Amino acid sequence: MRSVPHHCHQQYRASRCLLELYLKSRNTVTVQRIVTYSRINTGLGMEVSAEEALSPKLRTQADIINQLNDIQSKRREMMDLDTLRAFNAEELRLRTLWNSSLPVNHLPNEVLVGIFRLDADESMSEFPMSMRWVRLMLVCKYWREVASTPTLWSNIAVFGPAAAWLDLCLVRSAETTLRISLTKPTPEMIRHIASYSNRIEAIAIYDPEHPPSNITGDNLIPLEAPMPILHHLIIDGQAAFIDIDLTSARYPVLRSLDLRFAAIVSDTNLYAGLRRLSLTACRYRDGPTLKQFSDALRVATRLESLSISGVLVGLPHKGMPPGSPPLAFPHLSNFYLEESLEDARPFMTLLRLPPTCSISVRGRSDSRVDEWEEITISELLPRRDDTRSEALPMLSSPTAVELIMNKGDYILHATSTTCGAIYFSIASNPLANWELFLEVGLREVVRVFGAAPVGRLRVTGDHRAFSLATAWREVFEAFPMLDTLEVSGAGSPSGLWRGLRMAEPAIIQSPDNGRALAACPNLRTVSVVRCVDGRSKTVSVQFFEAMLDCLRHRAKDDARLEALHLTLSPGREDFDRLKHRYLSHVQELVEHVSYDVYDGVD
Repeated sequence: MRSVPHHCHQQYRASRCLLELYLKSRNTVTVQRIVTYSRINTGLGMEVSAEEALSPKLRTQADIINQLNDIQSKRREMMDLDTLRAFNAEELRLRTLWNSSLPVNHLPNEVLVGIFRLDADESMSEFPMSMRWVRLMLVCKYWREVASTPTLWSNIAVFGPAAAWLDLCLVRSAETTLRISLTKPTPEMIRHIASYSNRIEAIAIYDPEHPPSNITGDNLIPLEAPMPILHHLIIDGQAAFIDIDLTSARYPVLRSLDLRFAAIVSDTNLYAGLRRLSLTACRYRDGPTLKQFSDALRVATRLESLSISGVLVGLPHKGMPPGSPPLAFPHLSNFYLEESLEDARPFMTLLRLPPTCSISVRGRSDSRVDEWEEITISELLPRRDDTRSEALPMLSSPTAVELIMNKGDYILHATSTTCGAIYFSIASNPLANWELFLEVGLREVVRVFGAAPVGRLRVTGDHRAFSLATAWREVFEAFPMLDTLEVSGAGSPSGLWRGLRMAEPAIIQSPDNGRALAACPNLRTVSVVRCVDGRSKTVSVQFFEAMLDCLRHRAKDDARLEALHLTLSPGREDFDRLKHRYLSHVQELVEHVSYDVYDGVD
């Protein structure tokens, strides 16, 4: 072996020490490759065999840990700066060699990039986007090099005034198409991305810097540059109103537009190509009317998703001429509307939605209300039944309906196997406790879904009112195909049983003559769950007496229930007494009965 300088001996010893630490594999070819690499890069030309590299001391993880501790101890003893630098350099080289020997790093670059894209696409699938995938670059040098591919940098997300990061992302994206998300960007950043307008496929601007006037548009003027491939645009002014001129000439292939606290687009041609439109707290620059807004939407016949919130409040609807053409959206699959009661109905009257469309309509009543009867779900819908059926044909399809009148919630929710979900709700500040008016809600179920083949009904509210029996009767008469009923809320729902007993019988036609059966002859399951009484023993007794009377009547008409689930709160001291008095009679009339006490804890 030829002689070598002293500092080379130090580098060689560091290399041998680190080889023993990192080489876990017994594969002779792999070891020889790493030893050869180390010999070439140190310039020593020493003969080091694979057997020497695999020290017998490093057979277990504990051996490696002990050796690592020994290395760290030797590092602290090194006072020679040159030797320490050589030691650190060799450690870095051997770490690189070790990483390169891992199976995952033997994959072709294209495959590894594809794996990285899985993480990148997940974090960039929705706006506002996130570039969580860049953490992969911290794993090792090789992954950092692979992750520099431009396709990974085509999705860019920047938060705050980070102009340097934005510039780095744009440079690494090379010539790929861009999807950009900017949150609280500076005017300089917006101007910078405008210079890439020919490559931008999607862009979202959230809460851009704005002047003290709280009205801005000048900062976004660079976005008015032509973007020939722009498909998706989001502009969110947060609390500041953004006035920006969007035209079809600048964005000829725009398919998705989401504006919040921004000016409504006045160029009707822009709407023609849209597939998705979302407007939140938007308004026209001057002289807006509902007719102007509806004329713009009328050309958007290709829409698949439409969301409108806080927009109609600034659009006077008194100027709508009678017999105005409807707003037909034959391809719409999702519709969302959140407006005041007085603004929602005129707009809903204009709509013509497909039967398969999912709808969510939320009404607000902020004015002082003298009579609670005036606040109903029907206030959101067209008044005339024929207009309602034309505008919302899906109302005749639900097979399952849920009514919730609980404190501040007044909700009607319906589903079907043939149409999308239906959701109606009302929020009213003057009336914060809807559960007291369950009678109104039950009648609304009939008014809204009376033509539907409802088989399942769930009702949550206050069941203590004696007058509920009449409302329940209307429900049972309106839905003769009902097979499952679940009620919950406050009080014992005695009115349910009285209403079912009072309901007009169903007429079953036979070859000879018609035969009257109990109402809802297909009713098989009734669940009364989490009904908290807490008033007196009398209420619970009335509930059982009304239930027994109804069940006996149905048994005579061959319309027995198959299952009855009772989870009540009569007071624990009354549980055994009521169970002993009534349960055996109920079990004679129903195939399966479960009876438990609800203590108010879910």
